[in-house]
Amino acid sequence: MMNWILLTLFAVMIWAVGNIVEKFVLTKYFKNPAIPTFFSCLFGLIAALITYTFAHVAFPALEVAFVPFIAGVMFMVLVYSYFKALYMEEVSRVIPLFALVPLFVSILAAIFLNEIFSIIKYAGVAFLIAGAFVISYEKKGVFKLSKAFWTMIIADIFFAASIVLVKYSLDTLSMTSNTTFFWFALGNFALIPIFFFMSKKSLFKVIKKSPKVLLYVCFSEPIAITGRYVLFTAASLGPITLISALGQTQMFFVLLFAIAVTMLWPKIIKEKINKKEIIEKLIGITLVFIGSVLVII
Repeated sequence: MMNWILLTLFAVMIWAVGNIVEKFVLTKYFKNPAIPTFFSCLFGLIAALITYTFAHVAFPALEVAFVPFIAGVMFMVLVYSYFKALYMEEVSRVIPLFALVPLFVSILAAIFLNEIFSIIKYAGVAFLIAGAFVISYEKKGVFKLSKAFWTMIIADIFFAASIVLVKYSLDTLSMTSNTTFFWFALGNFALIPIFFFMSKKSLFKVIKKSPKVLLYVCFSEPIAITGRYVLFTAASLGPITLISALGQTQMFFVLLFAIAVTMLWPKIIKEKINKKEIIEKLIGITLVFIGSVLVII
């Protein structure tokens, strides 16, 4: 049991580092979220080729391979929505909105994986939702949700659908984590024509103006892919609902890293770190933590 817990925590720590790098790149270089999504699609092909080269990959019937493939396609919709939200808000306000993922996972898992939850676990889901609202709340005279809230709702739905399909591939279809990851990565690559079309006007301008942006992309994308692969391994060992709930600890690492970077290198990212903002975020994160614990027990 400890294996999937440790792997999940390791994955979210990796992603937290990637979140900080992505916020820096998006804020400084990219004004169109389709550009970093294009690179994510491109690195999907690279990840698939590396997996095929160094791991055993099976080629099942098309209808079987289609399940993780479509999960990969859905994941790219999540990535685009996530990058769009990062452009709209602070990273420590965006990442906590992934707290709603367990809600959608619990619904989809009950339908497709036959996972039914106790009242305590549903109470945990309620805490997760409350925490997400607190963290995304912006007080400007009247109640107002974060600008990124609804964008992240879309991201959450596609994230939940994607990881449930991954779990379905691993358990019901008896695919290995390497094979599932391979077809998933190909699904990531499948949307590259769409995001190239959406970004081509500004893509080449950005590269021509700041060639070093490619170095940042080559640094951030492998981080994201590594976290993804570790999470796949965790999903092959443990229940996806509990993994998605435990994944909410990512916001602790994001907030910690964001504040540290703001204090040490304020030119990279600038996170609001006044007392009021920190207390507000900690209250929301505490609610999410309580919810995660209730979902896990």
